[in-house]
Amino acid sequence: MVQVLGEFVDASTISNRSAEEHVLAYLVQRREVARKYYDSHREEIAVYIETHLEQRREAVRRYRDNHREEYRARDRARWQRRQELRRANMREELPSERSGPTQRFTIVARNFNTDGSLGEGVQEFKGYITANVYPALRDDGTSCPLAGQLGEVFVKMGKPGSKEALLDQFAISFSRELQRGTDLKRLCRKHRRTQFEPSGAVLGIKGITKCTSIIDLLCHYLELRFSDGD
Repeated sequence: MVQVLGEFVDASTISNRSAEEHVLAYLVQRREVARKYYDSHREEIAVYIETHLEQRREAVRRYRDNHREEYRARDRARWQRRQELRRANMREELPSERSGPTQRFTIVARNFNTDGSLGEGVQEFKGYITANVYPALRDDGTSCPLAGQLGEVFVKMGKPGSKEALLDQFAISFSRELQRGTDLKRLCRKHRRTQFEPSGAVLGIKGITKCTSIIDLLCHYLELRFSDGD
């Protein structure tokens, strides 16, 4: 007797068989045994499966009944949270006719070579910052609670291009945050000292002598013009 695949068989029965043939015969035999067992216990297996499923369904029903109030309280909390977020994201839009200061500025920056190294001479970049504030009345005639506060900014400089488009998108995002009630001082301090060209000396704005980027200049100007204190 030899042991093959966990069972003892007569060696004479496999002497003329290959290993693949014996494995195939063994698998067929095991499948036949499993089929006979299933046929003889079909009803018992069906009852066991049905009983098990019924027990699971009953457990789920009991769990839901015991936690029904908890589910309702959680749903109410989620609904209230959504309402709070919706109210928090409401914007106080400016009226159709807007007013505010427009500030002209000039950035005197050093020239750079094509390889990024510092070149000779300087270059001037001129532009405008427009800051619109909330009026005393809305378009419908009701009073505006944010009267006199900053609600919108624009930055215009040079010819249209990728940098100018990026500044427009930044100004739009900045304005929407202001209209949602975000603190101006917090926004300005978040974006101050952002570094990219052009940067250098600043002319035309009282109290500002240099900047590290146009965004740094914008936030510094808004802090001086519209923020109260430090």
